[in-house]
Amino acid sequence: MGFYGGANKMHLSYHQDGTVHMKAGSQYLRMYKSTPIRDIQSFVSLQNYGITLEKGYEFAASDYKGSKGANAVIYINPHVIRRKRILNINPYIIRKGADEDWLCRAKESYGHSEDTQTFEVISANFFKLDKLPEYLVGIILLGGSWSNQEK
Repeated sequence: MGFYGGANKMHLSYHQDGTVHMKAGSQYLRMYKSTPIRDIQSFVSLQNYGITLEKGYEFAASDYKGSKGANAVIYINPHVIRRKRILNINPYIIRKGADEDWLCRAKESYGHSEDTQTFEVISANFFKLDKLPEYLVGIILLGGSWSNQEK
């Protein structure tokens, strides 16, 4: 999984054996060892990203200008993203058949509280893995803000 715009040289990889690493330019950062893909029974979280929509992160709310070599692109109207102050990106590997359960759990876990951060699901996406057709990559995008700042 990679990014567009200012973070375009960064990507996250989850290998078949469960090894997870991040790459920024030519630098590798080994992160952790997780479940081998073929052993995933329902779903596994890859990594959660939180991007505050402030100076330096304009790429998260800019309009799409094309991507070379991408297998899939998630595009969201930047006006939808700008309505919130934080964009959370949550990728998962999901065994086919567990996608409905994954989406139900994701929707239930983001609610509203007067004293805490609130998030709403902006987009939930599923992509097939060509080499492992019994699995999907699921990416859920959430818009968030601080409740007390919106009042």
